[in-house]
Amino acid sequence: MRKLFLFAAIVFLGACARRHPPVVAPQAGPATVKPQARLADVLPRPAVLEPRDGEFVVTPQTVIAADRSNADVARVADMVAQYIKRASGLAVKPSSGAAASTISLSITAGENPEAYQITVAPDRISVVGSGPAGLFYGFQTLRQLMPVAGEYEALLFQQPRPFAIPAVHIADEPRFEWRGAMLDVARHFFSVDDVKERESWNNYMKAYEECLSETSTETAPWYVVPADDKATTRLIVSRIILDAFKDLKLEYPQLSPERLQELRKIRKLLTK
Repeated sequence: MRKLFLFAAIVFLGACARRHPPVVAPQAGPATVKPQARLADVLPRPAVLEPRDGEFVVTPQTVIAADRSNADVARVADMVAQYIKRASGLAVKPSSGAAASTISLSITAGENPEAYQITVAPDRISVVGSGPAGLFYGFQTLRQLMPVAGEYEALLFQQPRPFAIPAVHIADEPRFEWRGAMLDVARHFFSVDDVKERESWNNYMKAYEECLSETSTETAPWYVVPADDKATTRLIVSRIILDAFKDLKLEYPQLSPERLQELRKIRKLLTK
């Protein structure tokens, strides 16, 4: 009987071993993540695009060198850090000095405030704008060379992954104040007269700006808030509200002794 039980136990264990093969450790994924766009696919097409040898690899040791005292530079630096976090899970930290792997952001005054230059080398990325708008546009071009995962806020990385940006020199600036306009004829129907009115679009915009300027007062001002980043928008709106409360200089009213005596009588009548 004992031998029969031992034989049954061995058969049972053997069946379990066949049903549950040994667990194999998962293989590591790729060391780097490919960018979402090739250099030839960058839009809008830059005026200067010169591919160079090598690539810049974003790693946990990469830092962002930016002047945090400049609000415009700090805003773009936060955008770069947030985008890298979404694209790879890497938490790139700001730094006041250079490191072995640095993303440098700066503003240097130029003739066209919307112009920018990007230089990607194996040890450094430099984005220089001729103004706040130029630095922002430079980031918009740089993000096209980063992983496409950065475009999605819902992604989570269990383990951060470095990614590479091809070495290149890019310089660009808009040739026109307005690059173009779109008529959404898929959802809205436009007559020929409606389309012709687009010739007066600049006049409409000028009248709109004048309307804002004329109706904005110290006690009821208008604010133009960028809406490209939710966190930045909420921060700006919160700051505006806090500054408005501080400017109001709210305090308890100062009452004369006679007025206080009158209020006490009223309170006494109400509590009877």
